[in-house]
Amino acid sequence: MQRYKETRRITLIGGALDLALGILKIAVGKLSYSQSLVADGVHSLSDLVTDVLVIWAAKQASREPDADHPYGHQRIETVATMRIRSDLLRSNAWHSRSDALSSIVVIIGVGGSMIGISWLDAAAAVLVAVMIVYVAAGMIRQGVRELIDTGVDAEQLAAIREAVKKIEGVTDIHDLRTRRMGSDVFVDGHVLVDSKISVSEGHRIGDAVFYSLKTGFENITDITIHVDSEDDAAYQRSSHLPLRSEITAQLRESWQDIHGADSIERIVLHYIDGRIQIEVWVALSEFESLEQARDTAEKLRASCAHDEQIANLEVLFY
Repeated sequence: MQRYKETRRITLIGGALDLALGILKIAVGKLSYSQSLVADGVHSLSDLVTDVLVIWAAKQASREPDADHPYGHQRIETVATMRIRSDLLRSNAWHSRSDALSSIVVIIGVGGSMIGISWLDAAAAVLVAVMIVYVAAGMIRQGVRELIDTGVDAEQLAAIREAVKKIEGVTDIHDLRTRRMGSDVFVDGHVLVDSKISVSEGHRIGDAVFYSLKTGFENITDITIHVDSEDDAAYQRSSHLPLRSEITAQLRESWQDIHGADSIERIVLHYIDGRIQIEVWVALSEFESLEQARDTAEKLRASCAHDEQIANLEVLFY
């Protein structure tokens, strides 16, 4: 909403100037029979139409996400681009700049006409028209780039990557992608963390990445971070492995004749490099001696030694 208010204020000021300049240029052009000055006045008045569209687009784009538009309404700015501009605030400044440039061209044309070089006025009128077409083509091109989800430039992408890699716990990042939604930038990527940390710690690292990008880059508004325990950029190494219910049922069946196995309270599975690393937690109080506990641990490890899906099994007593 703050962006909309700023856009409206700047656009209204620019619109008032466009109206005054347009009327003045056309009036003087008619009196002096200057085609270029009339063309420049029409150029200034035409900005009033786009000013109205700017305010409408900014208002609609500022609406909060809803059920039908979960990513917000910023694309309305992009649609407006096809007629106006890619960045509404920036383009208001470009309005003033282009008007100034065209006015300089017109002054040269009128001046040439006054000193007897009559063709300069017509040439200036043509040049103003070319300038208008050139600016419009650039705006349409940028709008199309946004509509087809063109990402940010290489410099900003590198800055985003470096910001992520500075977060404690992040060992690398891959599949980093960006796309524009009006003036906003959406980011998603995969961050690599230590494979043995807890889910909650991995989530906390993901939160740190989120807030770093949110506060460090003004135009980044939507961030999706996937936390990886291994680099799956090339392929999903562990996607063929069974889930918890299947693997634990298999383990429990192989442990039926092992003393103390029924007292295992916690089984932790780590899916790493295409195999499963297993941690089992057993209460030491369940055993009569340390020797009996060691014997159980050895039998538990031996029970899955020949399973190609299992890399190792570690027994932890508490």
